[in-house]
Amino acid sequence: MLVKDGRYAIPYIPRGIYAEIRKAYDIRETINKKLLVVKNRIQRWVAIYFPEYKTVFKGIYGKASIITLEELSIPLEIIKLNAEEIVEIWQKGIKRAVGIKRAKSLIEAAKETIGIKDGFSMVRN
Repeated sequence: MLVKDGRYAIPYIPRGIYAEIRKAYDIRETINKKLLVVKNRIQRWVAIYFPEYKTVFKGIYGKASIITLEELSIPLEIIKLNAEEIVEIWQKGIKRAVGIKRAKSLIEAAKETIGIKDGFSMVRN
């Protein structure tokens, strides 16, 4: 009945460069979805364990912020260091100087954090 009435569509199957473009688009969409998942996990972690982190850094995804999250991911690790040591860690990955004021404000935020303080041995890994 569908064929008789003309209610059907012939599927378009791209060939050559058009097939490659479609596949590249699919891969790009998959990568973007995975990136969004990772960004949401980072924001969730910061919100749970160190909510004051956002007051120190304008954005979570800046260079200094990412280095801090990689090297000093929990507030207890930040408190153990002084401001100069934190600046040294930042200078390993950043050519421009990141100020000592920001390091001091990071230490103060870590000391006064209201985030969860238990279970850091599993969080770190």
